[in-house]
Amino acid sequence: MQPNSLKLTGLILTIIIVIPSIVVTIIQFNSLNDTEKAIEGIYTNRLEAILFSINQHSNNQMNEWQSNINIELGKVESSEQVVKELEELRRGYVSVGYMFFSKPDGTGLQVITKKDEFTKTHTNDYKNLIVENSEKIERLVQYYKKGYAKTEPLGTTPDNRYTVVVFLTNINDENYKLCGMMINTQMFFDRNLRPKIEESASTEFIITITDKDKTRIIYPLENVDIVNIEGERKLWLFPDYLLGIQLKGASLEKLAKARNYTNIFLISGLTLFIIIAAAFAFRQIKRQLEFAQIKSDFVSNVSHELRTPLALISMFAETLEMDRVKTEEKKKEYYSIISQEAGRLSRIVNKILNFSKMEAGKRKYQMSKVNLNVIVEDILKSYSFHIKNKGFSQEFVTDKSLDEIYVDPEAVAEAVVNLIDNAMKYSKDEKSISIMTGKDANYAFISVQDKGIGISSEDQDKIFDKFFRVSTGLVHNAKGTGLGLSLVKHIMEAHSGKIELQSKPGEGSTFTLKFPLMENGVEHGENIDS
Repeated sequence: MQPNSLKLTGLILTIIIVIPSIVVTIIQFNSLNDTEKAIEGIYTNRLEAILFSINQHSNNQMNEWQSNINIELGKVESSEQVVKELEELRRGYVSVGYMFFSKPDGTGLQVITKKDEFTKTHTNDYKNLIVENSEKIERLVQYYKKGYAKTEPLGTTPDNRYTVVVFLTNINDENYKLCGMMINTQMFFDRNLRPKIEESASTEFIITITDKDKTRIIYPLENVDIVNIEGERKLWLFPDYLLGIQLKGASLEKLAKARNYTNIFLISGLTLFIIIAAAFAFRQIKRQLEFAQIKSDFVSNVSHELRTPLALISMFAETLEMDRVKTEEKKKEYYSIISQEAGRLSRIVNKILNFSKMEAGKRKYQMSKVNLNVIVEDILKSYSFHIKNKGFSQEFVTDKSLDEIYVDPEAVAEAVVNLIDNAMKYSKDEKSISIMTGKDANYAFISVQDKGIGISSEDQDKIFDKFFRVSTGLVHNAKGTGLGLSLVKHIMEAHSGKIELQSKPGEGSTFTLKFPLMENGVEHGENIDS
């Protein structure tokens, strides 16, 4: 990994942490004493939520009335029945003072009310509002033609007692007509909106409703200081009235302090989050740079591993081809070297191919009943020359009492050969390899011991990771792919076994492959995928 790249990355991330933190901190602390903005934010957020809730509630009420009226009108067959049905409905709607029927232009007016309640003044008020809102009514018509039934407020009567709301409907499948309701505003607020307002206001705020000129308080009925009402908004169905909010039992100073504490907490939390995020990003970048270096080393090491046997094969083959070897004994020796190096080359290629299959989850294991002693003996028959040629002595201690178990002989042989290769690769002066088989509790095992350089305790947990190679000493200098021990680990996991390591720097290493006995291991004859 390139140290300069890592340092530059760390510097960039540090700047990313410091600059946003400083900017956010300055902005936030400058606003901590800005009491008006803090309070305005509280008022605005609360008011918008309450306004939406109350408006939605009043809309739902109007939609329910509209739906009931349409249902009843769908049942009638004559104008007399229309008047009768609507009068029944009107009596159930306490807040509705009068109901009217007319064409969208206001002609053909019918009044639904008791005779002793009817006044021409209210009729004229209704007609005037229809004329004043002709464009709005035309939009209602267009909506209705498209299948959208909309309720629309036209305004209040001159005495501010009633709010007129209209919608379109059909009667007996005839042309649509305009249905209007004069709603007693004070009564509607008291009966229909009061419970919702009290629920929304909770114990922290006072919700107020005033006329648009703020000369009259409609809700609540008790005394309220109009001057302290904040953040007023128009009601959807009652646009001539304003919904406002006012503090209850709290001072601006307390709210300002609460805001200060909240901002300080947010600043601290944000800074901590940025630091943690940057640390995580730095760690990930570091790992990616390390992985890139590992891949580069892997390519270099594989190239070296392949080049050595290829060079030997080429050299001895060329010598034989040019007939420079005169004795048969020497020829056999050269043929043997070529065969060994070809086998070595084959093992390197197979190791890479098996690793590729393992990564893709496509490696298959063919289980058969076999004795571990037989596997080791077969390995030593074909590998002893290579071991001796490297100047190593070998010892094989067998446990004659071992029973046959179900394993993949080829995979187990591959694991053992990897351990032997490592033992030869990482030994210095004392070149000795000891292989042992035996039983331990519920496991049969194969152990490979060397007198090499050993492995430090901090690296022992990492050596089974793919591509990992110790960065110092002989381990670093010896060429290799970094795949051997990760393949051994995968093979043992596929056999439901485990691999144990005992090692100290300068004292050598012992790797033990432990395979479950038949009653605890893989089912008899079962073939498994990686």
